[in-house]
Amino acid sequence: MAEGIKDELQNPETEVLGLIKSGAKTEDVLSSCDPVLEKDNYVVIVSGTNDIAANEEQFLIYSVGLIPSKFYDILGNKKFEFFHKELMASILYALAIAVVKGIRWFVQQQLYISCRRLLCGHLHQIYFIRNNFYHMSESSGKFNNQMEVVNQDIIALCSQYSDLVTAVMILPFVIGAYIYLVYLNLGWFGPVSAVAFVTISKFLTKAVSPLVVNYTVEHEEKEESFRQFHLRIQASAEVLAFYDAGQLELLRANHRLMRVMNTQEKLYRRQLILNLVINSFDYLGSIMSYVILFIPVYFSWYDYMDSVQISVLISQNAFLFIYLVSVINSFLLVWEKMACFAVNCYHVNEFLMKLEATNSQRSHPHEYSRVIQPGWLLENVTIIAPESGHVILQDLNLQILPGENMLIVGAKSTGKTSILRVLRGLWQPSSGHIECTVSSSDVFFLPQVPVFTSGSLKDQITYPEKRSRGVDEDSLLLELLHLADLESLLFHTADLETHVLWDWNVFLSQRQQQALCFIRALYHRPKFLVTDEATDSLLPSVEDALLHHCSGLGITLIMTTVTSDRLSQYHHKVLLLEGDGAWTLQEND
Repeated sequence: MAEGIKDELQNPETEVLGLIKSGAKTEDVLSSCDPVLEKDNYVVIVSGTNDIAANEEQFLIYSVGLIPSKFYDILGNKKFEFFHKELMASILYALAIAVVKGIRWFVQQQLYISCRRLLCGHLHQIYFIRNNFYHMSESSGKFNNQMEVVNQDIIALCSQYSDLVTAVMILPFVIGAYIYLVYLNLGWFGPVSAVAFVTISKFLTKAVSPLVVNYTVEHEEKEESFRQFHLRIQASAEVLAFYDAGQLELLRANHRLMRVMNTQEKLYRRQLILNLVINSFDYLGSIMSYVILFIPVYFSWYDYMDSVQISVLISQNAFLFIYLVSVINSFLLVWEKMACFAVNCYHVNEFLMKLEATNSQRSHPHEYSRVIQPGWLLENVTIIAPESGHVILQDLNLQILPGENMLIVGAKSTGKTSILRVLRGLWQPSSGHIECTVSSSDVFFLPQVPVFTSGSLKDQITYPEKRSRGVDEDSLLLELLHLADLESLLFHTADLETHVLWDWNVFLSQRQQQALCFIRALYHRPKFLVTDEATDSLLPSVEDALLHHCSGLGITLIMTTVTSDRLSQYHHKVLLLEGDGAWTLQEND
């Protein structure tokens, strides 16, 4: 047991969580995260290994490319004594290039993994501290689903980086080397012809590409619309069944399907033209090498050679010319990828700047004071909705102390949740003064929407922290399940520890969700329990048992509800929200 506690204290993630809970500065939290990411400092080593493998690959490609010319020489001149030696060398070259290509691919994937781990790790450090993920989700619509989008950009960015980092450094030298080799055999006409051939092929491809690109975009838009249509049907299945709207939705589905198919058919027609251009130049490249070789042979540049020597020379030059065209195409493709790489860099950097601005602009929600009696003091606090500018509450004066349960009552959109956001530090009031003298570790919030994680039943109760209370923990959990009338869940999970595959949000009823979340709060035993309409679906008997248990544990309740008929008996104060910023505070006898 002592060793387990020691390991937990030495765990960097535990240290980070402790710093966040204690209200440490952001830079202290970030510095504590560095040891978790230090293991990725070998990115430079991986990049160097990738460069070495790329150089070896180019050498082997050159060696393999010359193999046919060597066999022409051996077979044409009947040098059979060299055949077995050349055959073994060729096999070794073939195996070597297969190994090097495999190693280079593996190293590239390691580079991708390392870069993604570093980049995502850095973003996560800022995204998940100080509730920055909440403030980013509350920002403008431009950043809605921002983490999902930026993750896709990071995947593309790291993949492109692992492909481009070596190509940008190696290909210019490879092109220069092959231009020189082609020039030695064919003169200036060889390299110029290769560049001209690539230029013409790229020009025609670019001329045809817009025909395909426009319809590709249109096709993707219609496919997305078709997908969203079926998602809407799935989400509204029961409502549509009540309306008996199957026939109408069938017509609409077929209409959308035909739009997708018509666009796809037009796209494929234009794709055919593009494919004809691309495939034509792919095969014309091999013929072009012989056309270029025709000129020196026709003008008797090689009359001093016999037919076998000319065959050897033709084979060598054909390889050099074709590979020169190939590496020039690869280099041009690298620059096209660089444009996509730059776009992804911009998107990731834009998100990072937005995230760092959100983090730097926000001070810690409340300064926690070390006083004997914790609580909140709100003086002349005015709360305004961040986006609409609507005044939710005006000049609110409120004091919340231990042992004084507070019930906040009001209709929808009168500011119940807004007060809790201010207490939690998610929102800052537009005016007034807030003094918080309670540590965040002593407050537990139960929002309107229940939240569950993947894993076992025990994981749901102990969320959001994994901690052990010793050998009696399972007994405590079983007692809490009994208190909330949730013992039936054990028939589905077998025990507390079994990891289940289902989605708890789908598996549990609304009543079970609220009850399970409430016993989660009882498990953590905070000094203050803040709930936002979190018991509305509970059976009265279960609700009474849970609230009585809170009283027995000395937990101070801060609850919101639409009506105070049943809950007022458990509270000492009732804050009535009347709408348009008005409020009334009442004392309960």
